[in-house]
Amino acid sequence: MRQAPVILLLEDHDQARFVIRAVLEHGGFSVVEAKDETEAIIACERADQTIDLLVSDVILDGAKGNDVASRI
Repeated sequence: MRQAPVILLLEDHDQARFVIRAVLEHGGFSVVEAKDETEAIIACERADQTIDLLVSDVILDGAKGNDVASRI
């Protein structure tokens, strides 16, 4: 059986993260959440599966999504 693609969801607003996660999971994706750069890096280091895609807010508190993407 094929495993669902894994998405790292990086969003600093709780309500937006909740809604986006629900939509992605409904679409058949496995979602790993992070609310900031530190959590995103830790999530990548601890992930049991390969992260297939990063979905990120463009402007985060204290960072930009594209900068975080280049770090992870």
